[in-house]
Amino acid sequence: MCLSSECVSHYVFFYVCMFNKRGVACFSKKYKDEDYNIEFDQNNLPVGPNKHKFVSWFGLKCKQMFPYHIKTTDFERYMWDELWLETKEPWKIQSNAPKDTMERKAKKLCTNFRSRLVTHYINLGKTPFSDYKYLDPAHWKEFCKEKTKKEFLDKSKKARASAKANKNVPRVGRSGYTGMKSDIIWPQLLAKYSCLKNLRSLRSKKWLTSRAKKNKETNKYELEPDALLTLNLLVDTEKKMIEDKSYFEGKEDPLVRVLGREHGRRSRTVSGIIGFTKVHGGLYEGGTQRVRSDVNHEQVWVPGGT
Repeated sequence: MCLSSECVSHYVFFYVCMFNKRGVACFSKKYKDEDYNIEFDQNNLPVGPNKHKFVSWFGLKCKQMFPYHIKTTDFERYMWDELWLETKEPWKIQSNAPKDTMERKAKKLCTNFRSRLVTHYINLGKTPFSDYKYLDPAHWKEFCKEKTKKEFLDKSKKARASAKANKNVPRVGRSGYTGMKSDIIWPQLLAKYSCLKNLRSLRSKKWLTSRAKKNKETNKYELEPDALLTLNLLVDTEKKMIEDKSYFEGKEDPLVRVLGREHGRRSRTVSGIIGFTKVHGGLYEGGTQRVRSDVNHEQVWVPGGT
């Protein structure tokens, strides 16, 4: 059943902080109907003043609509279509262009939520029903049985080891790269690390901004040791690429040279749900990944923009 704009306008979703982490979503606080408008960028990612509210709303909607005990890959086609229809109406979305992107986002959200239920409840011998009152307890035993099988535990162990090995974790939050506080973070990084003033690649700048962490003592953003190492590599690599002119060819950029090729279905500095061949205008500044003489890696970056 679709929610009307009038009904949805009575609610906004917020998160209760528990143990310095994001807690469980719930309904609270009234908002005007006109607040429920969302914009999308050229990659069909939510942007604009309401993007944080929209991302929170969409995440909760996915948790409510999709049964937690069924694998995301087993959901029927009509369920994804229904999610989009129930998203379009209250948020006054006129175009279907963002549908595929938001479906990929929904699949990732559902998968992550199932993982959260394992980590925060099954592994701790707890049940989630006091926190997530909309979940059906009838399927909990079935879900627990699936998540305690040897094959799942072995797969989970490998995934944890892989995640632990990743030292350069992005800190972009629920809104992704489009929601970074770059207007605050980048100037602080510039003031702290003098070598950043010589960095020209826009993607390198965005990547470093996404890895910045706030120092609780100084209340300033800074880079952790592994990100600092990558910073130095990016600066040196960019210098060499400019000297041998490969920087301007459009086949790759310093970020790819340092970190390796882009993986399928995600793109560094753009999104974890959009493949690098699908990025509007091409992943590298200036166009597609063909040999070009007009590629501009050093266009001016306005912090706070996308």
